[in-house]
Order: sequence, then C-alpha cells, then structure tokens
Amino acid sequence: MKILVGLPDTMSAELASGNMKAVQAISVHSFEQYQYKLDDQYEKIVLHCDLFATVYPWEWMQELKRRHPHVPVAVILSEGVYDSIMSDIVCRLAVDFEMTVIPQSLTADELAEVIKYFVTGEQRQFPVRGTLIAVMSAAPQDGATTIAVNTAIELARMTSLQVGVLDLNLWSPVLKDVLNMPAQGRDLLTLRPRLASRTLTSEDLLQHCVSSRSYANLKWLFGTSRRDTAPDLSMEQVRILLDTAKSTFDVTLVDVHTLPNNAATVYSVKHADERWLVTQPVYTSFKTSWPDWFECYWRHCGLTAKDFSMIINRYDPSGKIKKSAIEASTGLNSIAEIANVGGGMGIKAVNDGQPLLLQTNNEQFVRDIRRLTEKIAAGLGIHTLGADAANRTPLLKKWLNRLLN
Repeated sequence: MKILVGLPDTMSAELASGNMKAVQAISVHSFEQYQYKLDDQYEKIVLHCDLFATVYPWEWMQELKRRHPHVPVAVILSEGVYDSIMSDIVCRLAVDFEMTVIPQSLTADELAEVIKYFVTGEQRQFPVRGTLIAVMSAAPQDGATTIAVNTAIELARMTSLQVGVLDLNLWSPVLKDVLNMPAQGRDLLTLRPRLASRTLTSEDLLQHCVSSRSYANLKWLFGTSRRDTAPDLSMEQVRILLDTAKSTFDVTLVDVHTLPNNAATVYSVKHADERWLVTQPVYTSFKTSWPDWFECYWRHCGLTAKDFSMIINRYDPSGKIKKSAIEASTGLNSIAEIANVGGGMGIKAVNDGQPLLLQTNNEQFVRDIRRLTEKIAAGLGIHTLGADAANRTPLLKKWLNRLLN
C-alpha cells in the first residue's frame, strides 16, 4: 500500500509509518513538497493542516478532491493554523468531499494510533481498566465539585469499588477546602516530578492521595494552591496521570475547570469514558455559557452533544425554569436532577467539612445522588446498592491485579 503523509517538520515520519506493515509512506513536510508529490498515485492520503498555512482550505481541499476523487483522505485539524471559523469550514468541506477529520489536541501516541487505524484498520487492544468520569460546570459555581464529591462518597459507602477523585481544576482547586481536610503534604504539585519523568505508578498515586476519613476505598488527590503553575501541566502529563488512575481505581471522577484553557480540562474531557456537564437553572449557565463554549471549542475537538450527559444541580421542579427548557437550550439530555439545598447547608458543608450527603434533614438530595450513583454501579454490573460488605461483588482482587500488571 502506498500512502501520502503530510506532517509538519516537528512530527517525525515514523509517527505515521511506524508499525504499519506493507505500507510505503511518502512523507512531505511543506506545502511545496505536497504539491510536488500530489500527482503520484496513492491508496490513502493523510494531511496535517499545518502544511496549508498560506492556502485557504477550500482551495487545497477542492484541488485534492479533483485530482484524487476516489482516494480516502484524512485531514488533521490544527489550532495553530486555522481559527475556530476556518476549522469549521474544514469540517464542512470534509463532509462535502467525504474526507475524514482527525481532531486536534491529540498526543503523539494517540495521533499515531488514529493514523494507523485510518490506514490499515488495525486498532490497538487496550487492557480492561476502570471508568473515568470528567465532571465540569457549564459556568463557574454550578456545583461540579459538589456533585463529584457526594457521588464518590455514595459510591464508596454503598459498594466495594475502589473510587478516586482527582482535583484537576488547575485554576480553582477547591476539593481540599470543600472537604476541609489537610493535604498532609500530598497533592498534585508533589506528584508532578513523577509525571514529568514519566515514572508514575499506581503505588505513587496512592501515596500522594489522601484517604477518606470514613471509607477506606475512597481516595482524594488534592489540587495545588499554586495556581500560577496551571500552564506547566502538559497534555502528556495529564495522560500519564489519568492512565495511571484508570489502572488504580474502579471509578475515577475528575473535577476540571469550566474553561478549556488548560491541559487538564481539555485532555480529561476529550478522553473520559463519561462526561458530566453540571448546570443549574440559571440563564447564564445553560443558555449562554455552555452553548457558547461548545460551539466555539468542544465540537472542534471532535465531540458532539451526544458525548455529554447533563446533571441539573440545585433544581426545583416547581420553579420557573423547567428541565425541558434546559435540555432544549443545551441540546443535552439530563441524567439526573439534584435538589436544591437551602438553609445554609451548603455553607455548613464547607465550613464543617461535612458533605451534604452526610448531613441530616437532606432526604431529597440524598435520594437524587443515590439514583445517580446507581446508574454508575449498573454500568459496572453492580445492581444492588447498600448490601452488606459480605454480599458485595469482591473487587479487591481485581484491583490488586491492576496494580501488579
């Protein structure tokens, strides 16, 4: 098989051709080289938008389709060359010309796997690992941390699952404050040397986590108060952390920032098994903030509305704004509506370090969190919550196997 691969100079040709048997890859690294090689015959073509910084997308894509009308083509988006408007045009033209679009923000390993799958149809076999859930707010203060914390506690106390909560909200890390627990010198900042050296293990991660006061199967990884270091965490480091977490915990909930202006938010949301968008019945949240960010950013990462599940926090069924209106504005289906808790209980939860789930006179909130937790458990094959420890599915052996393999 002969293929044309157009990648910028910063990317090695081995990225596309490595580990692909019986593939002859013709590599080009500039627009001029691309034009020179375009007249040859190819079975497949892979092109990075960085090669076309001086050309409008409708010019080179139309010309490519004219010269190779029946050759499968994959186009790799690039935020360094095209802004959101131009990227949208590339996506629309790709539909018209029957081309495949590869989203931006992929690591080198991920890009290599996507290219290999496009060219050969071979897909890497991944080991069975835990579930990763990214939890983000549609707008600041919508309650993503509250949902993540209380769901994790309910999951830990009602099952034998190993549960981890990672505070990757780099610009506003509040998990430690919400729980009112000391970090004990262990947080994301102390873990960064392991991430930078790519030597992080499950044992390292567990040593840097703080154990729950009440549940041995629940671990917290606190964020760092050094918010100025947020840009220092790279996509690759986030990948290493999340891969390790999935090998360590049965369920990992990642609390990330609302804005996609940092590696933790972008990578976690893009590569999560489930994506929870927490909103509330406030116009600035569900009607403005989320639709704007989805249209200008997330859909250009290859995500669609179907890739997100919505949780409506502080919801009052008798209120003016109904669930149907929120779903219509966001284009998302709600998987849970969490009751609003009044009487200063939210402030008390923070000041006393006692999550809402564990407070009294809070029955509706507890029932709503329980229903959300049951959905996670059902997806993992656990259909009975609240059973005695002796009757629960024994998952400790599975967890130890993950640590050792």
